[in-house]
Amino acid sequence: MTKYIIKRILLIVPVVLAVIFLVFGILYITPGSSLNRMQIYCSDGLDPVLSAVSAEAGFFTRYVRYCYNVFFHLDFGASANRSVSIADQVFMRWQWTLKLAGLSLLVSAVLGIPAGIASATHPGGKADRIISAVATLFSSVPSYCFAVGLALLFALKLGWLPSYGVQQAGGLVLPVVTVSASGISQFIRVVRAAVSETLDKNYITALRAAGLKERAVIGVHALRNALVPITASLGETATKILGGTFVAEKFFAVPGIGFYLIKAISKVEYEIILACAASTAVFLVILNIITDIICLCADPQLRKRITAGGGKRGSGHA
Repeated sequence: MTKYIIKRILLIVPVVLAVIFLVFGILYITPGSSLNRMQIYCSDGLDPVLSAVSAEAGFFTRYVRYCYNVFFHLDFGASANRSVSIADQVFMRWQWTLKLAGLSLLVSAVLGIPAGIASATHPGGKADRIISAVATLFSSVPSYCFAVGLALLFALKLGWLPSYGVQQAGGLVLPVVTVSASGISQFIRVVRAAVSETLDKNYITALRAAGLKERAVIGVHALRNALVPITASLGETATKILGGTFVAEKFFAVPGIGFYLIKAISKVEYEIILACAASTAVFLVILNIITDIICLCADPQLRKRITAGGGKRGSGHA
């Protein structure tokens, strides 16, 4: 298991290199790109290597220089505002994004998991129909439509919450609600399917026949065995929520990485775009690794398969 986790962690480097290569290549061929003028000699440890191979100032050499600067100096290049480094800006912006995403994931789990359980335990009933309709609505309506509707109702009409910025009290409420909608829908669907499948097992029928209370059957036995598919869906749910933060940050002016990226695109600041893409790749890979570890902890059979297979993955979870 330890070897498997180490292998997954080591995958961060090639994935980030591949993402940087793709984004760097697209921005490099863009007319007027500042990446075309990147200096390849910076008086550091890479200079002797470049000199030894007589490297020319081309695409691949500049790509190597950029990766070296990022991995060894945490230098993402220079922005228009040189008073603050891009690295400092990226780290500061990610704090807001992770705060928004974390709160949204928490709200999604607190509301979505009980709703999914209620839907699974009352199949075809009024509660099931209402919860299923809500889940369908939340998964169908785009995030920006939720953002517009929430701002119109709670900010402009009722005046309860601010519609712009996070400096005021309650500034994160509307962004969190906006981002949580897709997460709630995901949790409802996954939990409903997992609990419904578990409730059809023979041992659940035996427990009910033995006179065990329904609350204990569902809360202890059914839900415990449904945890594996629920935990396996955490990565997908968290990724959706992270993507939704970009929309909410732009609409509600939350100073996160999404707001920073969209602003950089509008101002055509290639170094910032590249830094945002690289840092997002790192966080997504880390998120994937954390999800895998949670799945390993929740599923003994998966641990046995991985141990028996010498660290090879034994499930189709991505």
